[in-house]
Amino acid sequence: MNASCLSFLAALQIAGSLLATGTYRRIAIVASDLASRGIDWDDVESSLIFGDGAAAVIVERGDNTNGAIHAYRMETYPAGKSFCEITAGGTRRNPRTGAVASDYLFHMDGKQVFKLASQLMGGFLDRLFESTGYTVTEMEIVIPHQASHLGMQHLRKRLAIPDHVLVDIYGQHGNQVAASIPTALHEAIVGGRLKKDSPALLVGTAAGLTLGGMVLTL
Repeated sequence: MNASCLSFLAALQIAGSLLATGTYRRIAIVASDLASRGIDWDDVESSLIFGDGAAAVIVERGDNTNGAIHAYRMETYPAGKSFCEITAGGTRRNPRTGAVASDYLFHMDGKQVFKLASQLMGGFLDRLFESTGYTVTEMEIVIPHQASHLGMQHLRKRLAIPDHVLVDIYGQHGNQVAASIPTALHEAIVGGRLKKDSPALLVGTAAGLTLGGMVLTL
């Protein structure tokens, strides 16, 4: 699955569907990114926030007594398509059309990403939660994509959640792209913060600009 920073959420949704239909009994989801390979190190804004990482999660078919995905949603807004991109590699920017080396590296306009995501997040969360029977304030833990320090601070304020509810590992790991959410999920589980039957919100942004979220219980 390749959905940029939200790849793990997309994979988890598909894995859950395959388990629910009985197609498979147990599935391993492995997320890894070597962000350092594709960063333009002359671009201070993007080179300072990313980190390499990998994480794996094994999910298996349950007995209908515990563990459930209560909601999943992903929305893409093409207005933000140029805010996070590698411009080369397609028909418009390639060696035959005059692409240069930096066109094959990742570039980001963090201010524009933050601005657009801030405008869209409220409505997105309303649509995510509308059929769950839960509200954001009832989430016992929130596991976000570790986009940036500013992004984490905004999410905390936007959701009006206390520090102990938000899993923030950005200071130790940076933005690990697809490995970001499962790494934070691991930290929540081994730290005893994510408990059985406790509602949790997994949420984040990705290139596109895309917003994604999932409400689940273990």
